[in-house]
Amino acid sequence: MKPELSYPIRSVTIPACDQHEGYYKTTVRLYWVCPKCHHPRGDVRFVLSFDGSLRMSVYGWTNPCGHIDKYFDVRQEAKDNLLNLTCTEKFPNGNQDPEVPAGEPAAETQERNQYTNV
Repeated sequence: MKPELSYPIRSVTIPACDQHEGYYKTTVRLYWVCPKCHHPRGDVRFVLSFDGSLRMSVYGWTNPCGHIDKYFDVRQEAKDNLLNLTCTEKFPNGNQDPEVPAGEPAAETQERNQYTNV
């Protein structure tokens, strides 16, 4: 069994980009372990993220191991960990259902669009 399968998973809201303009944020799912040493990440709390001129309330945490999770690295981790795929990334025809031809509406679109794109 892969060790990742036993790691806890947590959803956190972080800035969607470095220049978030006080507005652009995204919620991602992460394995709740430090990517460098695999010890548990710290407790989540609300923090202010500044993009140079504007601020925004997002989640932050301090890892007990001392490693720092930068939002840029967390966004990349979320892209790579396979916990945050959108339906269009899963099915290249652009629909949420692989059986529906491209351009036709798929059933259950509302339900499946709940996944976050990072």
